[in-house]
Amino acid sequence: MTYDPGLIGGPATAPLGYATTFILQNANPLNPPTPGLITDTCGLFNAFTQAGLASGGGIHRSNPGPGTNLFFFQAGSGRDADQGPSAPAEPTLFPLPGGLSGFGLVNGLDTCPFTPNHGSPLAPAGSPFNGDGLESPGDGIDAACDPNPNSFDGSDVDLDGYLNRGDNCPLVANGAGFGAGTNNQSDVSEVGGPPAPGEVGQQPVDGGLASDAIGDSCDFNLAVPDGHFHTALLADPVCVGLADSDGDGWCDLSEGGLGSNPASATSTPEALAVPGSCSDGADNDGDGNTDLNDGAGGPAAPTGCQLPLHDIAIKKVNRSPAPFGDTLCADGSSVAGYVILLQNNGPVTQETVELGVMLDSVPSTIGAPGKSAGFVSAVSKGTITASGPINIDGDTDVEWLTKISVTGVKAGSTTPVHVTVTFTACAAGPDANAVDYTVTTDACHIGDIAPLGLFGAGACAGASDGGQDRNTGNDAPVSRSVNDVSR
Repeated sequence: MTYDPGLIGGPATAPLGYATTFILQNANPLNPPTPGLITDTCGLFNAFTQAGLASGGGIHRSNPGPGTNLFFFQAGSGRDADQGPSAPAEPTLFPLPGGLSGFGLVNGLDTCPFTPNHGSPLAPAGSPFNGDGLESPGDGIDAACDPNPNSFDGSDVDLDGYLNRGDNCPLVANGAGFGAGTNNQSDVSEVGGPPAPGEVGQQPVDGGLASDAIGDSCDFNLAVPDGHFHTALLADPVCVGLADSDGDGWCDLSEGGLGSNPASATSTPEALAVPGSCSDGADNDGDGNTDLNDGAGGPAAPTGCQLPLHDIAIKKVNRSPAPFGDTLCADGSSVAGYVILLQNNGPVTQETVELGVMLDSVPSTIGAPGKSAGFVSAVSKGTITASGPINIDGDTDVEWLTKISVTGVKAGSTTPVHVTVTFTACAAGPDANAVDYTVTTDACHIGDIAPLGLFGAGACAGASDGGQDRNTGNDAPVSRSVNDVSR
């Protein structure tokens, strides 16, 4: 929809020109949707924002000064509950034309959001590539969860007024007049619905979308945004007014100062000063080191992705004595205490450490809907900066991630951090043979740039903190099993 100048925002906005609005789907989770003709939209979204003042004679745009200027583009995805580190790639049954095999389908496009699909609704060919099995015509519900995979059950199986491909619960009636109250395609539980223990409607700790596009009527994990998501920040350099010998957008002067080769278009800066270059999984400057393994060049050449003079490690994770408790499964209670020993081996007298604690139920497999990993209920030292449930590995159980800021970690000594964890009750009793949960811990330094991984962006990530310690052998995370009999 295109509006005349000034129609939106009043006369003061008229000099800005025509305003245009595109509405592809209802993005307000608190406003009940209605059936429409658009049923599928691309799971990735892109955002480009401009801001400026043009009224009253103000300058709206001006040319940048000499040097390298960066223009940023951010892309993100919706959540995908059935694909992640512990789930297979989907579609899994048919190799799809068009290069679609092995790519997940975000929940909003997926008629089987908790089960890896056989096909893809985006396939440029019909059955069986689109997942409808032997149906002709297809009903749009993938055979992986279709109760009658070889029979056409209608384009609206649950008869709630929403076609299968446009229904966030295609097998459970949740259109107008269905469900509890006015539960018309409702997906508000993650935002304002029943919270998990210790969680009151806060933003997911991985920074992704709060809603997961799975309707409340068929969502196994009502208070949790199910599924992994991906985001990327892309920088586009433009050299203005100075020499750019290789034509890569980076001025020669900038490349020389940031450690890349100004004579090679395949060598661009990889440094903390360039947002995204230390977490994109690429060896941008061609020196043989990628991201956080790309070391700084020292005071004379402060380039690279490492922060110097750090050496933090987790020495051990032990069961904690009273008063932090270890009453797991005793008399029906389910509280465990852990002491995480942080060690500063570096020359810096005192460090501030970001400690990540992730709780995960075991085995982490599809088919355990609603299973919760418990939550961190108390910390003896440091401040909890973020905590909450999340489905970060793509299966249907629920993990819990807590980030803790610990100050005063002194060099040459060990700093104990006591953590109290509350779990769901264990039916088998204490020290049962089956391991119910794992506690995984990792430590990195405040201000480190870590790639998106196990603990999310901006915290300890992946299998290590990225090699930023002087001794990279200290980077590995430490795990502990809740019912581990070897204490």
